[in-house]
Amino acid sequence: MGFLGLLAAAVGLSADAFTAAACKGIGMKKSPRRDALIIAAFFGSAQAIMPVFGYLAGTFLQVYVAGISRYVSFALLSAVGIKMIYDAFAEKSEIVISPALDYGELLALAVATSIDAATVGISFAFIGINIITAALTIGTVTFCLSLTGVAAGKRIGGMFYERISALGGIVLILMGLKFLLGLG
Repeated sequence: MGFLGLLAAAVGLSADAFTAAACKGIGMKKSPRRDALIIAAFFGSAQAIMPVFGYLAGTFLQVYVAGISRYVSFALLSAVGIKMIYDAFAEKSEIVISPALDYGELLALAVATSIDAATVGISFAFIGINIITAALTIGTVTFCLSLTGVAAGKRIGGMFYERISALGGIVLILMGLKFLLGLG
């Protein structure tokens, strides 16, 4: 996988964090830079750490699935991609987030929005992606998009979530297909 593929995957994985950050922006009476930076740091850090956890688990599991790793990678990436596409178009329940900056809530949101990144990290172990580069790219993209999400939340809310999430899902499925076909 090249850097552009990794960047596209990072944008897709960041869609949930962007939306949660936008919701925080909507709920904030005023949006001080400090709060926006803290929100972005929570989401970016979680998205950077979770693929590393997944990668470590994948490295352990790789011994047991060495002969079928490209099939497992395809299945995992496709499952995450399909879930992202489904979530993009599924009926949404109203998200209620308190307007005050609550670190416990931020931690819970950051972990919840980064579970998919852990699954992708498992696939990265199977296909030999440099996890440091991947984690830093995913974390940085998420930080930037979350920062943008807080600002956008005051203006446009989450109306672009569907497009970003669906595109990210398609990218992950295509990546899985590439590995399944032995092109990656």
